[in-house]
Amino acid sequence: MLDVNERPTGIVLSSTSVPENSPKGTLVSNITVVDPDNNGPRGSWQNHSCRILNPSNNPFMVNGTENSLVVTGGLNYENKKSYRVYIRCFDSGNPPLSVDKIVQIQVTDVNEAPYDITLSNNEVAENAGIVTVGRLDTADPDNEQSVVQTFSYSIVDPSGSVPFVIANDVLNTTGSLDYEARTTWSLVIKSVDNKG
Repeated sequence: MLDVNERPTGIVLSSTSVPENSPKGTLVSNITVVDPDNNGPRGSWQNHSCRILNPSNNPFMVNGTENSLVVTGGLNYENKKSYRVYIRCFDSGNPPLSVDKIVQIQVTDVNEAPYDITLSNNEVAENAGIVTVGRLDTADPDNEQSVVQTFSYSIVDPSGSVPFVIANDVLNTTGSLDYEARTTWSLVIKSVDNKG
């Protein structure tokens, strides 16, 4: 009986998700090609090479020497949560035969650090007693598309006590301030998101 080259029948990925902000070269998935030729008396003799058919639409490539899917560009969960990747794998027969598969690669969210704190107001009248200075707000990449994080605030004061306190997201004075005694205060405020 003459053995003929048979078309591969499937493409299997070891994973279909990758964390956002993964650097270039990060392994997303190993690619295995299901080929009936490798189930016969000759054993596993077919080699396979894979490629992406839509490389301009996604930040991935196939590492040809290992048939692995790797990251080639920026991944940001807040901007895009998944990518459709069209993969074609060829066997080493003559002529080579191929199999195609469309896979959905999910980008998983990771907690990103807040990067800025703003205060809605930074002036108060002297001798006004206990008053609200302003409301604090934190810029965080995780909140760019929708609000998913909340924040807690604290005053970091290496020099001793300051006449201010934070309640939730509001900066208040703890008593009257005297312009003639001191005109400005510099505060270091720390913001921590609810995911730590």
